[in-house]
Amino acid sequence: MQNKAKIIEDFIDSLTHDQLKCVLKNFLEISPDFINYANSLVKTNDIDALYDKIKTDIYIIIQEHTYRKFIDWHACMDACSELENLLEFHIKTILSGKPLTALKILLEFYKTGIYLAENADDSGGGVSSLMSHTEQYLQELVASIKEAANTQDKSKCYALLIKVATSKHYEGWSDAMFTLLGLSIPLSTKTNIGKLTSVLDDLSQIQCKYGADYYIEQITLLRVRIIEHLYGRQTAYEKILTEYQADSTLLLAFTWCYEDNNFDEALKITEIALNSDKTLYRRKDAWLNRQLDIYTKLKNKEGILKCSKELLFAGNIEAYATYKKMLQQIGSWEKEKPQLLLQLAKCMRIDNYLHILDNEKEYDAMLRIITKNHYYIRHYAKKLFPHNPKETTKLYQEYIFSQANAAINRNQYKKVCDHLKEYAKICGKDAGLDLATPLLLTFRRKPAFVEEISFVHKRLVGLK
Repeated sequence: MQNKAKIIEDFIDSLTHDQLKCVLKNFLEISPDFINYANSLVKTNDIDALYDKIKTDIYIIIQEHTYRKFIDWHACMDACSELENLLEFHIKTILSGKPLTALKILLEFYKTGIYLAENADDSGGGVSSLMSHTEQYLQELVASIKEAANTQDKSKCYALLIKVATSKHYEGWSDAMFTLLGLSIPLSTKTNIGKLTSVLDDLSQIQCKYGADYYIEQITLLRVRIIEHLYGRQTAYEKILTEYQADSTLLLAFTWCYEDNNFDEALKITEIALNSDKTLYRRKDAWLNRQLDIYTKLKNKEGILKCSKELLFAGNIEAYATYKKMLQQIGSWEKEKPQLLLQLAKCMRIDNYLHILDNEKEYDAMLRIITKNHYYIRHYAKKLFPHNPKETTKLYQEYIFSQANAAINRNQYKKVCDHLKEYAKICGKDAGLDLATPLLLTFRRKPAFVEEISFVHKRLVGLK
């Protein structure tokens, strides 16, 4: 290891600007901390030495940002930023170094991400970013090891990934554990794959005991990945259809077929997924979208009509335009529309259903719904007022009074007054004054509210 003073001297001598050299040399005399900073910027091609140095740097970064055994939001963001800078600065050396040591270094960053997730406020998303970037580099490193490393290095890296994934650091962090187990697959052979399958068997027993569906799916996906790696994609595909059916494995099979433009097989996969008891309701929407995409590519009008209708009745507002277009093409839209709108009222969210009614200019139906859900009057009053001024005015007044009754502080009072101003724009200044006056009387015991309403009242009087 070089002497610190020599490192700093070499660092400064590498600069070309004489004035900057002078400033730095003077700064070193009064700031010993700069020595540590400059030392951290000096790269080394000795990856073993780099491993020890990075572990120390990570420890220092964590300690500097920890207060009373916790890392707050700002400290977490700063720590993650410093860790990512450290990783980016040395990544070329890491990826070009000895495989096992390079893997150990990246796993240190990954483990640090888990530590921060447990002991820091990650509302800023810094930990997620650190973990994501580290995963990308892990994938890049594993691909490099698979292609270029010798058998012994592959075996050691494979064993290390499994060991780390099943260590206590990853207890309760199943996403990270399965990620590392998945990374070990490309480095496995038919000879040593038993180590990984044994771990999956143990995990299967744990999940069976507690009924964790997520575990079942991830383990099933890893088993399929193992078959694909050792025996080929076709064998894995057949296993998915006959033995390993889960949402994630079916998606994998679908992706293979889709990428090969084998749309008939892809449609077959979508039908299996849609008819599976294990496919959750929220995922069926995604499978219907995949099916619709294929039918659209094939220009299969019957399939497009079927899928868009199913999506629409599943509450997918985006399918409405497609379904309407298909019915218009076959000349049955006007005939189907009345019954369709009645059916959608029973299965769609109110905001989506109002959007469709607005598109179809069904204003009477909109008013009937808004009568029971005053909140939406502020979104549609401008369109409803010309159609039915009296009812629109009444509903808007009731909405504003309900908001006023619920308001308890000045910010909420101001929001009520914003509604009042918007009401006056749509329904007229006279209507605004007619509503402002009873508001002033009703809430006269709330001085702050009276003050806010008075501002609006005076403005309306001035504009009259």
